[in-house]
Formats: sequence, structure tokens, C-alpha cells
Amino acid sequence: MSHWLVSNLLNKGNLGLSAREKDLRLAQGSAVVAAVGTLIVATADTMPLLVVGMVTFNLGGGYTFLLRGLMSLLVGGHSTGLLYSCIAFVEALVMLGSPIFYAWLFNVGLDKGEGSVGLPYMVSGWILVAAAVMVGVIRASFVGDARTVGERDFQSEAGEEDAAER
Repeated sequence: MSHWLVSNLLNKGNLGLSAREKDLRLAQGSAVVAAVGTLIVATADTMPLLVVGMVTFNLGGGYTFLLRGLMSLLVGGHSTGLLYSCIAFVEALVMLGSPIFYAWLFNVGLDKGEGSVGLPYMVSGWILVAAAVMVGVIRASFVGDARTVGERDFQSEAGEEDAAER
């Protein structure tokens, strides 16, 4: 819901952003918000601060979906199926390994004492910070250029098919 609201505000504003640039900015902002929320949860020592961290993290929840859309723009055409297959494979690996890793981090945090119980969230927060930095360096012109190239490829393929039909 929050992404929809921000998206509408970006569309109505006089920022001159294309739809691709808007999605890129939303992905960059979502990554930062999710990272900040996770780090707040990791360091929360009171229940209200924990709730603020959880709410903040959830406001950045559209990050992965926005990134998928941007990656689709970058690969374009016939490679989209391969892209989504690779994403599904990596997600499956992460789903298999992360519970073990985070359980181990939680046990390490428990062994260190009460102040380190948020260790799994701290590690997740820093992973999200790294992801936010990686998404932050993507230039809007790069996403726009990549889409233009994808559209040209599609148009040339469509033109070849039309010529073959004649």
C-alpha cells in the first residue's frame, strides 16, 4: 500500500520521472527503508522501538518485486524466463540455508548475552545495506537505455517475422 501511495505521488509530482526511473527510485528507497528497519529491530531494547523497526522494515517490503521488474527490463525479450528461473533457483537455495544460518546466529547471540540476541537481524540489516548500495549505484539512464535496447531487439524480431510472412 505504501509503495502504491509513493508511486502515485511520484507520478503526480513535477519530477519528470519516467515509469522506469520511478520504479528504480522506489526500489532504491525501499532497500534503504528495509535496511534501516532491520537495523532498528536488531538494536531495539524496548517494545515500542521494536514495533517501530518492524513497521519500518515492512514499509520497504516491495523491494524484491521492484527489483524483479527492473531486472526484467535489463534482460528483456526471450531471456526473461531464464532470469526468473535463476531467481527461483537462488531463492530455493537461500530458503534451504538461511534457517540454519540464522538459527546459528541466534545461538551465538544467546551465548554472548542478552545484548546480542538481535544478531540475526544485525546481519540481515547489513546484508540489506549492501543490497541498497548495489541498487543505489544503478543509474536511471542505464535502466532506460537497457529498456530501449530490449524494445529495439523485440521490434527487430517482430520486423523479421513480418518479412518472413510476406
